[in-house]
Amino acid sequence: DLREKLDADRGPDAARLVVTRQSGYALSHAAVVDADDFAVHVRRGLGALDTGRRQIAAVHLRRAVAMYRGDFLCDAPHAEWARSERERLREHMEDALAALAELYLEADDAVAATACLRRLTDMRPLDAAIHRHMFVVLLSQGRRSHAARCYRALCDRLAREFGRTPGYTLAELADEL
Repeated sequence: DLREKLDADRGPDAARLVVTRQSGYALSHAAVVDADDFAVHVRRGLGALDTGRRQIAAVHLRRAVAMYRGDFLCDAPHAEWARSERERLREHMEDALAALAELYLEADDAVAATACLRRLTDMRPLDAAIHRHMFVVLLSQGRRSHAARCYRALCDRLAREFGRTPGYTLAELADEL
């Protein structure tokens, strides 16, 4: 059944994606797992960033961010066996977005940085530090209304979940600028 589903759209001369090994099955070397490619791009991008190769880092990180289409096996959210891989890939995406946002800020591309930070805040809706970073970028662009809407949403979430505030106000962030 697995072979039938995976090989359905492949030609008769194409290498099989599922092979028999000893007493089980495995993916052949012809199979490409996009989650693995995604993780490789993130690692290469972060590695290049660590060694100061910013252009190479940007290429890999942009590619990784473009590849990520949501949580791994999101159609099976309660599958315990997939949880660790889902979290690992999600953390890779968060790291890629944060690094890419910084690269965009260094290149004076606040719009692209904001897009990365927005995705990151969506992934970490209760992380006040990441939201703070996004608010600073929005305020530096003069996008006060947008910052205010996002700030109110964060305050509501933090109050509902923890009975707390973010620990800073938009006025304080604007004064820092």
